[in-house]
Amino acid sequence: MQLNKSIVTTALIALTSLTAVSANAVETGSFDVKITIQKTCNVAAAIGTNDINFGTHIAGSTTGLQGTAALPIKVNCSKGTPYSLGLTSTKATANATGLGIMRGPGAGAEEIGYQLRKETGTAGAVWGNATTNLVTGTGGGMSASQIKNHTVYATVTGPSDDLSPGTYSDSVIVVVTY
Repeated sequence: MQLNKSIVTTALIALTSLTAVSANAVETGSFDVKITIQKTCNVAAAIGTNDINFGTHIAGSTTGLQGTAALPIKVNCSKGTPYSLGLTSTKATANATGLGIMRGPGAGAEEIGYQLRKETGTAGAVWGNATTNLVTGTGGGMSASQIKNHTVYATVTGPSDDLSPGTYSDSVIVVVTY
């Protein structure tokens, strides 16, 4: 009889345990894992690196001279990000069509004009900061292999007949809008 009691007790314990397990309800839920990637662009344009130097010339021989930036302006934007690249002379800030002014030494502040261009030659398309003369592109990603190069060309538009000898210069502001 003792054996029967042990078997019944064991059976009851097992049944109670089974009932306890099957009495538990299961609920489920979920959550998201998120990240937001913002668009971005970087531009590499620096005095000394991207300069256009027309060289040294005698007075009266500068009109129509052509120059090219020493290195292209480098733009790197996140994948699929459209951008525009504008240029503005610091001495001719009201001009949106890429016309600039190189100022010379001395109190007289003599000037020689120049035109920024997207292409080489005096007939090349102008490059400024107006909607119609920006350079545009689309980013390919932020890796170094996706950098887009944009070469700046320029032509001298003003004569140097009656100018004092010296170095004439201007700085150009590069703006990437994305």
